[in-house]
Amino acid sequence: MTNQPSNRLSPSQLLSLPLLGCAMILCGCNSSASNSGSNQGTAGADSSQANSLSRDLLDSAVAVMDVNSLGISTSADAGVSLMNQAFANSSDVSDEISSRTEESAATWEKLLSEEEREFAASNSLTGRDGIHIWDALLSHKIAAAAIGSAQSELQRVANAFDFTVRNLQLIERHPAELPLTLQEIWTLGRGTAQDRAWAFAELMRQMNIDTVLLYPADANDSADGPFLVAVLLDGQVYLFDPRLGIPVPSPNPESIAATLTEVLSQPELLAKLSTDSEKPYPLTGDQLKNPTVKLIGDAGTWAPRMKAVENAFDVDQRPRCYEGLADHAGNPGYLSRVASAGNGNWSAESISVWDYPESQSKGHSQLTVNQQDALRSLKDSLKASWEGKIEKKSQSGGFFASPRSQFAARQKQLTGDFGGAVRIYVQIGKTNAEFKRLAKGEFVPQLIPEPPKKQSYGQGSDRQEREEKERWIKEFQGLQRLSPTERRGVLANLQAFHKDNMRQHDSAAKDAKYWVGVAQFESGNHKAAGNTFRRYLKQVPDGSWTAGCRYYLAAIHAAEGDYAAAADILAETAPSNPSHAGHQALSRLWRERASQDAS
Repeated sequence: MTNQPSNRLSPSQLLSLPLLGCAMILCGCNSSASNSGSNQGTAGADSSQANSLSRDLLDSAVAVMDVNSLGISTSADAGVSLMNQAFANSSDVSDEISSRTEESAATWEKLLSEEEREFAASNSLTGRDGIHIWDALLSHKIAAAAIGSAQSELQRVANAFDFTVRNLQLIERHPAELPLTLQEIWTLGRGTAQDRAWAFAELMRQMNIDTVLLYPADANDSADGPFLVAVLLDGQVYLFDPRLGIPVPSPNPESIAATLTEVLSQPELLAKLSTDSEKPYPLTGDQLKNPTVKLIGDAGTWAPRMKAVENAFDVDQRPRCYEGLADHAGNPGYLSRVASAGNGNWSAESISVWDYPESQSKGHSQLTVNQQDALRSLKDSLKASWEGKIEKKSQSGGFFASPRSQFAARQKQLTGDFGGAVRIYVQIGKTNAEFKRLAKGEFVPQLIPEPPKKQSYGQGSDRQEREEKERWIKEFQGLQRLSPTERRGVLANLQAFHKDNMRQHDSAAKDAKYWVGVAQFESGNHKAAGNTFRRYLKQVPDGSWTAGCRYYLAAIHAAEGDYAAAADILAETAPSNPSHAGHQALSRLWRERASQDAS
């Protein structure tokens, strides 16, 4: 951390730190913009001027909705408002939305509830739509990072699935049963089997590959029911288990995942995913004959206004925000494509919409006060960022706009800037160590905040800055001569000022220890990653990321061809850990691979 003592608060100012800090905390401004001003200003404009204005508004909206702005505010109102203004000034956009809505009516009637149909049919974007756009933008960026250098389409699919499993450590339930967005799931780094399926499916959507869920015939899509993610590619249906984090093993050693056709003809392939002889795999070949098929998306995904949103982005940066359920202009919609992809293995009547994405998206847009408080607490450590200044904060639960926060590190890591992420994680660890020194009663110059505005010296600034620095040093040294009572008072005020920072950094540093290893692994530096994960397991044997550490260590051994060692590491996962079943199943597969290699 680079420090400039001349800009810190003087020791004499430290006595009033808590009051000063409170005075510097600013409320987050309301970013919602009114549509009426723009509409009135363009009332007399001709079509050309209206289109030009729409383009300008959309360009501004795209800039506001950039993925780097994710999470800084709890609201996407600014971008949403600009897009609504742009759409209102474009008759072409309104006509296309209306046309697609009319074409979709019959299909929506079959698949969506009345409430979902009403939401999808609206011409106006909402705050919930803003979150949907953010999720699509982040998924678009993650997909590009996840596929790596894979050449074949199937290998890209496998890479994206593995990336999802590695970066979303399995949990049974969301904390406090909170409904979460994809952005929150990815950033927190933990997810249920349903979260993994949803996140993976959205990566596939960004790659223009259809996915569905397969449940046993006549089954519901409850949280505890067994299911598989089916990737529809090149006339085949490839099967992946997000709960175990493993593709269904193919009988073809050259293939990455088994197809539904192979599983129906060789049901023993599913048995390979059993945890042990006493815990058979919960799905059988017979259950997957004419399965229940679930389309993946929420009401926002089906809304034609999202097609207009997509078109606002440049082609090379365009996220997939929209999925038309119905056919359009001679092109088959999602429902038709899925119906034909079954090749007789399922019927059109067995296809419905998975309710999980809608329950999360709708629930998140209707959080109660208690849920909002719980969500702020859940994301608190992501705010960790101390740059030596009295920060402007949002009281609406938003994040600092700091490019060096834990949140910023997570976005960098997920979208492929692994080095940038590691630098922030390491700095957070160092700053946390400084806060711990402060908590023990030690004066730490780096933690004395700068005033909100630096003094401008103008001509002769070098001399004046030097004089102020010397004066500041003398005052700071004067702290050593304070009476014990005075010294305790100054320390107490500094500790009170940093109360939130200390809490956030303490939690963030624990996560950063693990995420450093993840970033190292994803960047290909397996040796450094292995050292980081082993250090975590030694220092925090009961930490919340132990299952993830073991998974990565095993993956490193497997990448080196040592499948026996990989299997041994996974076998150590405790039965109480949600990842236990997946680790045991993969351990069995790798032991089998080790035996084959030995023979």
